[in-house]
Amino acid sequence: MAVGFDPAAPGQPPYLAFSSLVLANVSTARSTDRGATFTKNPAGSTTGGIPVDDRQWMEFFGSDSVYLLYRTVSPVIAYVQRSNDGGLSYGPARPVGTIGQVGGIDVDQHDGTVYVSGSNGVVAVGIPPAPGVEPLTYTVYNVAGSGNANIFFTTKVADDGTAYVCYSNGRSVFVKYSRNKGQTWSPAIRISDGPETATSLLPWMETGPVPGSIGVVWYGTTATSNSDNSDWKVFFAQSLDITAPTPTIRQAEVSPHFIHGSNISLAGLPLNPMQPSGNRNLLDYFQIGFDPTGAAVIAFTDDHNDFDGHTYVARQISGPGVNGANIPSPVEGTSLPPNTSGPKPSVESVGGIPGSQVTDFRHDVRTSNTALDIDDPFDILSIKYATESSANGPVLVARMKVSDLGPIVPTNGTWRINFTANAPGAQLSPTGDYNLGLSDRGDQFFVRAATDATGSLSYVYGTTLRRHFVAGGGGGFDYTDVGTADSGSIDLATDTITVKVGLSKLNSALAAGHTPIGPGSILAGLRGSAFSSVQGNNARSDSTRGGTQYIINSPPAASLTANPTSGYAPLAVNFDGSGSTDPDPGDTLTYTFDFGDGSPRVTQSTATISHTYNQPGIFTASLTVQDSSGFSSSPATVSITVNALPQVTCLEDNDPKISYSNGWHLVQTGNASDGHFRFHSGNNGRDFASISFTVPSGRVGAITYYFAKSPKGGSAEIFIDGTSMGVVNYRGANGSNKSPEFSSGGVPYQLRFGQLAAGQHIFELKNLSDSVYIDGICLESSTPPSVVPPSGPGQTTSSSPNIGPGQDSSSTLLLGPEVREISVFAEANANIPLRLILIDPTGVSLQTVNGTNGVVVLNASVIQGGLYTVKVVNLSLGSVQVWSVTTPLINR
Repeated sequence: MAVGFDPAAPGQPPYLAFSSLVLANVSTARSTDRGATFTKNPAGSTTGGIPVDDRQWMEFFGSDSVYLLYRTVSPVIAYVQRSNDGGLSYGPARPVGTIGQVGGIDVDQHDGTVYVSGSNGVVAVGIPPAPGVEPLTYTVYNVAGSGNANIFFTTKVADDGTAYVCYSNGRSVFVKYSRNKGQTWSPAIRISDGPETATSLLPWMETGPVPGSIGVVWYGTTATSNSDNSDWKVFFAQSLDITAPTPTIRQAEVSPHFIHGSNISLAGLPLNPMQPSGNRNLLDYFQIGFDPTGAAVIAFTDDHNDFDGHTYVARQISGPGVNGANIPSPVEGTSLPPNTSGPKPSVESVGGIPGSQVTDFRHDVRTSNTALDIDDPFDILSIKYATESSANGPVLVARMKVSDLGPIVPTNGTWRINFTANAPGAQLSPTGDYNLGLSDRGDQFFVRAATDATGSLSYVYGTTLRRHFVAGGGGGFDYTDVGTADSGSIDLATDTITVKVGLSKLNSALAAGHTPIGPGSILAGLRGSAFSSVQGNNARSDSTRGGTQYIINSPPAASLTANPTSGYAPLAVNFDGSGSTDPDPGDTLTYTFDFGDGSPRVTQSTATISHTYNQPGIFTASLTVQDSSGFSSSPATVSITVNALPQVTCLEDNDPKISYSNGWHLVQTGNASDGHFRFHSGNNGRDFASISFTVPSGRVGAITYYFAKSPKGGSAEIFIDGTSMGVVNYRGANGSNKSPEFSSGGVPYQLRFGQLAAGQHIFELKNLSDSVYIDGICLESSTPPSVVPPSGPGQTTSSSPNIGPGQDSSSTLLLGPEVREISVFAEANANIPLRLILIDPTGVSLQTVNGTNGVVVLNASVIQGGLYTVKVVNLSLGSVQVWSVTTPLINR
């Protein structure tokens, strides 16, 4: 194929010349609409040339003249013919000579000089006798001698007229150049370099627009010879000054993976099937060109994942271009379809099985010489690999879909599905449409469904091995049946062929020491073929390209959380298995919950569920997840502790089981829990309130302290079993000492202390400061003391007189002999100075206390019974109302 661009008509479709080898001759064709249609000339080269030809090459001169180079088969003589109508018809053949295998043709676009190269290491130069006409004769110049092709000895001519040759000596790639139309040549310049390309074959080259600029591509391997053990990559080298005395050469790997794992045939296809031949899957094919930015565009053949070679294209995306400037960052074309991962063509476009890893174009089944545009039992659409569980372990399921199996299964038919385990480098390509694994270096298997002449079906599995340098080689496969598959089926309704084989059977066929196939194993080299075994042109066949990959199903992993994990019966628990995972793409999970309390298991498609435990106990709840292939996880568990409802004993603030020091008053108010609360004021460090209680064996106890707040509130420190639990603050925004606030937003002020172990405990309020309140104490799973403290507050009396300035108000209190101490608290309705005076039965003043800010507290010991007098004195200049409370501490 060659293209004749016309600089005078930019943007217009150029001539596209095409030729095809049919051995009898070279047929030709021409397109003027960018390849949409062709005008064909089956006679091609025979109109002016020699029949029975091989290895044709083409090159344009100008926009409409095309040179066609080929060689005859016997004797091997090179010929050149020219077309002046864009490649449709050709004039007389001009003999070039016995130059060996022809290796390319190029034309100097300035003066029409034609350069032809041959595998004998020569270049034939044809100089036109006049401008615009073709050369009539060719002069052959020895450039490198024989043995320097491997495969082709190729030639190119640059825009400045410099001619180049590029070749391999079987180890390295070299370039030479001539500035005098091939008469003399430069010394050989080695291009390939480094241990990564110790053996370099099949080079090709192109020249750039800058004098001395070239690009060279080749296949390279670390192996020291072209052997069956060679693994090959694509290499590119660039020089912008190759004609300089010391040129600079840059080298890069083009392929991110090995593209071939075998020898490379240097002798074409074997004509004698008994003669050993090499692997020709790379098809002797290589091309390089440069786009307008100077970026190298390389087309190469790759069979690492396929039955045989397929063409791939790579473009340089950074670094210096052949134009001398750096390559700009690539910009995706706006008219391109969106990128999609998965095999190409898409499963949807061919009507394949959803989720297939291999796809193939519809209506590409062939007879021996024709592609049939029809649905057919051997026209493959897609292949899907999966795994399912069985009693004997995992089973690989391979399912092929064809376009139409017909009403009955065809006789003499074969449907074969290939795959490779342990392929080196197996992983998805960056584009997600093929696998990078070098399949021919892995463990290759197949499964097969077949019918005989009677239509009887068989299902077989076996091993596959790529042929190397052997008789009848050429890179094909040898298939060895190992045994009968586990099962198989053909479904006429869905046009699918299914074969199943246990992984244990495949592993039994592995070579000793090879890694067994199991969960997580990557299968590469996914491909398939279908064909009919009949005589003549009625035989039909189809084969796919290599697909993406299949990872052997891995069992899912269950994860289970619960909230809450403990509490009192009935306990409602929310279970969540959404953290469960499955590494296999596309798998869906089902969730089986076992609550551990004897209730039925629940299997569902969602990951969350609620369950109520009605009985106390410790239960182990579990979750098992199963994927869509039937593989189940190990159970994930969580412990649920359900306690019996605790026995709650609540003690009001006036309960005699609560131990109080002096200074605690009982105040009546409707806002308190039982219409009253205990109140303490002052900063006496010895005062306290406490309660002892017992948590029975086998139980876990708790205590809840209920209190109030007011703007006069102070603080107290809470101790449990002598350990400080923190300071409680009684200061609030609302209320007063006489009528404090007991809740906020409907929630009582409270502090709960739980997880109290079995045994004796004591709760204490100590370090009392300013106003402190007690509304009650509740014990959970605990018993209060059975013995009442020996002392405690007596009856509280209160009054609320109005007292004028400098005046006092007196009240009397008859105390019995059981009284030990007395406490008096007075609070005015304004922040004024007050005085409290306690007078004993003999009229002696026992204690006088002055207070500021409208509050005064008096605490005194009492040594005798009798009638005591309490005086409240207003020390301010105005009248106030004073609320006072008096409470004795008595022995019980």
